[in-house]
Amino acid sequence: MDNLFTTSFPVSCQNSRDCPDNQTVNSTSPALLNPPAFGMSYFTMTLGALSNLTALAILAHSYARLRRRAKAPFLLLASALLVSDLAGHVITGALALHLHLGRVKHHRVALIVEPPKVYCKLFGGCMVFFGLCPLLLGSAMAVERCIGITQPLLHPTIVTMTRVRLTVLLITFTALILAGLPLLNVGSYKPQFPGTWCFLPVNSLLSITDANLALAFSTLGLVTLTVS
Repeated sequence: MDNLFTTSFPVSCQNSRDCPDNQTVNSTSPALLNPPAFGMSYFTMTLGALSNLTALAILAHSYARLRRRAKAPFLLLASALLVSDLAGHVITGALALHLHLGRVKHHRVALIVEPPKVYCKLFGGCMVFFGLCPLLLGSAMAVERCIGITQPLLHPTIVTMTRVRLTVLLITFTALILAGLPLLNVGSYKPQFPGTWCFLPVNSLLSITDANLALAFSTLGLVTLTVS
């Protein structure tokens, strides 16, 4: 099966009569072979990681200074949010950098190389996991603050450290399950344009499993934003 990267997403060609001529593609679409400049992406990735590290340092200082029981649940949720967001910046950024450097290397010999399937599954799983965790943790923080503001007297009873820890574990487990299903061959991850990242397929013809996974991911994200 020959795979061609179009102007937006990779398209699979099973029949040569349905595919554009290779010479035409190479002559009219040089962007297919030219790796995009990722300077701004590297800058934002580094800035995001430094911002999370700064926020974690502030939280650690606040926790050591305040040591108030009422603040502990919020600080735990905030710390979990920052750690997951930091890991998402560093891990997914490193995976994308590896693929980008590979495309630059193959560009010298005018080749279009897709990421290995195992690598793409790992990358896609990280994208889904670290995409969901901050959203879910942010929603949990919003609920915790809502209870603290509207029910200040009941807050210490309702929002206990045990329940907050269980909530963090449940959020992590939920995101891990959804991200890990394609690793168990339930659904799939596909390379996305320009070939330097992988995610759930959302274009072209989708299987029922792929469509359900994409729907579950988007629905879960929208629900958490609505709750927040």
